[in-house]
Amino acid sequence: MPSTATASLSSAEDVRRRILQIMYDKRLVNVEPPGNSHAWAQILGIDEAMASINLQYLVETGKIDGVPIFMPGSTLLQTVIVQRLTASGIDFVERDRRQDSRPARDEQLGMLGWLKGPKKRRQ
Repeated sequence: MPSTATASLSSAEDVRRRILQIMYDKRLVNVEPPGNSHAWAQILGIDEAMASINLQYLVETGKIDGVPIFMPGSTLLQTVIVQRLTASGIDFVERDRRQDSRPARDEQLGMLGWLKGPKKRRQ
């Protein structure tokens, strides 16, 4: 059984970001996303319970369309059927990408600051 965390997926937030990114990439090429928690657990290298809870969170926050399936007569989550990335999920991925690229761009602009010359002080 895979561990609950890997070097690349060390937190629930990392797992959710990766799920959304994979769904976004698949949507761009018109490919169906993995259909349930078991498939996501295999792709991400995490246990199925970790995949299920994060998929449930993404469904309940409106980032993906899906259906949490609970064990009969219980509140324990059995699996989550994944259908598609929502507009909110797309916005999240695109906003996240912009934020990730901002530090690199700021660093590049900072390196070019010398082209502007020294800042003038107000007296």
